[in-house]
Amino acid sequence: MTLRPSTHGSPAGGDRLRLRARSTGTALALLLAFAVAGCGDQDGASSSEEGALVGARVLTPGGSTYDAVRLTWAQDGTLHYGDRTFDTGATSIRQLAAATSGWFLQVADGQSAEDPDRWVFFDGERTTALGEAVEFVATSPDGRYAGWVDRDGPERAGGQVARVVVVDLTTGRVVLDDSTGMGGESAGDDVDYLYSELPPTFLGFDGTFAYWQAPSGRLRWSEATGVETAQKEVDGAPGPMPRGRPVDRYLGTAIAVREGRVDTTGEGGPTGTLSPDRDTVATASGYGSTVVTDARTGTRVALDVGHRFATFGSWVGDDQVALVTTDESLWGLKAEERYPSGGFVTTCSLTTGVCRDEPVRRVYEPTRGTFTVVFPGELRDFYL
Repeated sequence: MTLRPSTHGSPAGGDRLRLRARSTGTALALLLAFAVAGCGDQDGASSSEEGALVGARVLTPGGSTYDAVRLTWAQDGTLHYGDRTFDTGATSIRQLAAATSGWFLQVADGQSAEDPDRWVFFDGERTTALGEAVEFVATSPDGRYAGWVDRDGPERAGGQVARVVVVDLTTGRVVLDDSTGMGGESAGDDVDYLYSELPPTFLGFDGTFAYWQAPSGRLRWSEATGVETAQKEVDGAPGPMPRGRPVDRYLGTAIAVREGRVDTTGEGGPTGTLSPDRDTVATASGYGSTVVTDARTGTRVALDVGHRFATFGSWVGDDQVALVTTDESLWGLKAEERYPSGGFVTTCSLTTGVCRDEPVRRVYEPTRGTFTVVFPGELRDFYL
């Protein structure tokens, strides 16, 4: 990637996005940099200042232990990576983002949707808290950068706004701390109301940029360009169209699908995910309805799944797709209704169509209305 650490105080350009956290008195620099043993390398700047975190070490410098793309999934507090299994110490893992040095996990202390959650970093042995106000963590396609929204950002006339933070995981240092477009410029701004309607969301990375959605619109950053708009005007479109698409090495890219292919008309279609090598598309209309097609021709890829229902989980390298499979439908289930007690994590070769099952004791949590099996990444583009 070209998201190299800056050697000066903040990214180039006057438009810099500075993300802030929810807690009003505690800086992310203090929450992280002094919480991680051996990592307190701050210059003393207050995090209430926009850009103050750039250069601060907030995580232990990471390596490439988990660089290989392998079947990765979590259930309850257990994380699976290839043939290895890790007890993370969490009761429930809600989301995960895979890096070369470990995993960012959204965890909770219970299974209910009402249980509060938080983000942590897990390196296979130790867990480091990211702060109570961190949201929407994503990692770069090469697994060497991470970014998130932190609601505990700088104070403005209209209140405390959010900041976007990007960290170079090889050094553990912040390379972007920016709050451009986050509102609160005037005393009459109601930041809480603004964020309830237009929540700041970190979208992810491609090979050049970090992307996020601010209340003012979609933005992106690289060291070479600084912060710039990630939208463009298109004749005939109802509004600005996005520039660039985030890519996750397990999730792929959120796209619109038309007749099994990536939509190029701009008219939209069902939400799908394009594989990282851009050869294959997975489309679903609901739980258990995933269809895998050739991204260029729209031809269906024949997979011997062996179960009635299959839901997309992740891409595993260039030749495999991971699915959650069951023999009972999950469509339209409610918390008080009977739901399947068991199912499978199934990996299928896109070349041969041969599939292999790994049984899981349950696949659906009725109190949350979601799968208990969690894969890396999360589709966000089509919800903004």
